[in-house]
Amino acid sequence: MRDKRLCEMTRDERENTVRNAVSILQQDYYADVRGVTEDAVEHLREAYHDDGQRGEELRESLLTWLHETIDGHCRVIYTFEAQKGLLVSDNAGAYVEEFGEEGATSHGDLNWSALMYAAMERDVYEELHAMGLDPNDPESHFAEKEAAEE
Repeated sequence: MRDKRLCEMTRDERENTVRNAVSILQQDYYADVRGVTEDAVEHLREAYHDDGQRGEELRESLLTWLHETIDGHCRVIYTFEAQKGLLVSDNAGAYVEEFGEEGATSHGDLNWSALMYAAMERDVYEELHAMGLDPNDPESHFAEKEAAEE
């Protein structure tokens, strides 16, 4: 029945339906990005305040956590999730921009997981930067907050 209804729609109605569907996919994807970002900030708080990590140790802790979390995310692991994410990510071309075309395909097929990993990593980094947190210098985020509180 649904296919018949789509066939009966005008071109404008179909385009609006597709735009709405893409919008839902985009909201879903960026909710995942925000979730990873919020969890990363929580990881940093614990590493900084509870574990006393500073400097390079704190930076490495964050970068390792981000790598493991993004690499294990369902958006990266499952092909269809990766395809949906790449459809709406602002950084769908991040892999090729960073590494070139080599590795973007495997045995003649797109390497969806690698493409999605690079896109999601860049999306998370951008979200962290938007929050005023530099992943390469996470300690400054806490130092600035502590100075502001004094």
